[in-house]
Amino acid sequence: MKFAIRVLVCVLCCILPTRAQEKENKRVVARVGQYLRSHKELLIADTIVLLAWSADAGSSVHCQHVSSGCVDSNSVVGPHPSNAATWAFAEGMAVGLIAGQHLVWWQANKVDPEARHVILLFPAAIGITEYWNVTGNVAAANRLESARSRIMGR
Repeated sequence: MKFAIRVLVCVLCCILPTRAQEKENKRVVARVGQYLRSHKELLIADTIVLLAWSADAGSSVHCQHVSSGCVDSNSVVGPHPSNAATWAFAEGMAVGLIAGQHLVWWQANKVDPEARHVILLFPAAIGITEYWNVTGNVAAANRLESARSRIMGR
């Protein structure tokens, strides 16, 4: 009987903290859901910036692998950067811009919540700029690859 009482007490002591954790987990999930619903525009802007810079880095790395004739015009990483330097610069810029967007969003929310919609203008400009960079990188890689195949074919 004493053993059964001890087991019952231990089970009850374990159930209460477990129930408290379940309630806390439900609160966390609800808070994440609320954040996602209230920050849609900011998350879209973050996605545009991250994808634009990633596409630029990927096309630059591809062009560098196709031919040594591909020269990066970025003065920070140099004319022939390594893959790591290209990706580190691109993702560092993306993270910096995303942090800036979050600060602007936070400040606009304090001053004028309706002004937060302007947050999509800057990522749209970055997306358009990076679109032209990526298409230029891909075109240069294609030209250099076809030139190399013509030379090797002779």
